[in-house]
Amino acid sequence: MVVICWSCFLFFSAIKFFEWCPFSWGGVVFCAVFLVLVLVLMQILIVSSKSEKSTAPKVPPPNTLKENLLPA
Repeated sequence: MVVICWSCFLFFSAIKFFEWCPFSWGGVVFCAVFLVLVLVLMQILIVSSKSEKSTAPKVPPPNTLKENLLPA
């Protein structure tokens, strides 16, 4: 839902920007290619930073001798 909202917002904002600031077709193509590169790079970074690929922290085993000698 968030991605759809942001996509619509950015799409309509880009249309308004292009209406306000007249570019040549070369400028429009350059902006489109730049946005696609940024989108692909962000997707790569998001996928590579997912926590399911990380390893769980190593927790040392509890010291049972200390627990037996010092009851709470």
